[in-house]
Order: sequence, then structure tokens, then C-alpha cells
Amino acid sequence: MTSQVMSRWWRFVEVTPYCWNWLGAPNSNGYGLFGVDSKRWRTHRFAYENLVRPIPAGMVIDHKCHNRMCVNPDHLRAVTVAENNQNLRVARKSRSGVRGVKPNASGTGFMATVRKEGVDHYLGTFETIEQATHAASMKRAELLPASIEDANYVKVGAFV
Repeated sequence: MTSQVMSRWWRFVEVTPYCWNWLGAPNSNGYGLFGVDSKRWRTHRFAYENLVRPIPAGMVIDHKCHNRMCVNPDHLRAVTVAENNQNLRVARKSRSGVRGVKPNASGTGFMATVRKEGVDHYLGTFETIEQATHAASMKRAELLPASIEDANYVKVGAFV
């Protein structure tokens, strides 16, 4: 992409310590849109293509943060449609949007738990959602090694 196009794109991005929020208006499905020549891109796909790598054939881009307006490449990953749907189902059941993480009762942090065979494993309360996500992912990888998302997390020390 040309530097002029990228410069125009960055004017619509608010970088925060967690998500990079698209400041343009969302479409009817809640995703940001960005036009280049005659093509309209969903902004998370544009971010992945231009800041990470081309999207592999047959893959979609998943928001690990579950924020459709986020364009932070660290929060985006290429997955199959089935993986994306599973991640969405799990997130809809969570008040934080992250599997096994919820705001604690005082509203000052996040609690992480992992459930296996009907037993909840309490992992503690954490200051940030990132810390709680890390703890839950590591414990799930230990208890439920078939979790592809968590196996990738452990392999590289962060989501891939």
C-alpha cells in the first residue's frame, strides 16, 4: 500500500494501551470500513493485510479482543470460519468478551477461572484483562491440551 494511503488510514486509528480503535463510523455489522481506490475494506482485514501479512486463502480474520472496531495487529489472527464461530460463541457467554475472564465484583480488576469436568479452577484476580487472559490461557493449555488457541498462545508466549 502506498505511504499516502497508509497515512490516511492512520488518521482514523486511535492507539490505546490495549485496542487500536477505528474512529470512522461502523457498518451495519459493527465493523469499520476504509476505501482505497474503488475497493472498500473492513478495517481489521486492511490492518492484517498491511501490518501483518496477506490473509491465507480460506481464512478469516478473528478479533482476539472481540472488539470489531479494533485494528491492533496483535489482536488479529487468521483462523478458519469454524474457529472464528467457536471463538464468538465463547465470547458471547463472557461478560468481558474473553473466555474464562470476567470483571471482579469491585470493578477494579479481572478474575480468571478455567473449568474442567465441572470443576472451576480459580486463578486469581488481575489488574488488567491481558494478565487475566494470559493466566486463563496458560491454565487451559495445561488442563485442556486440545485447545488450539491456547496451544498457540503457549508456543509463542502470546497469541499468534
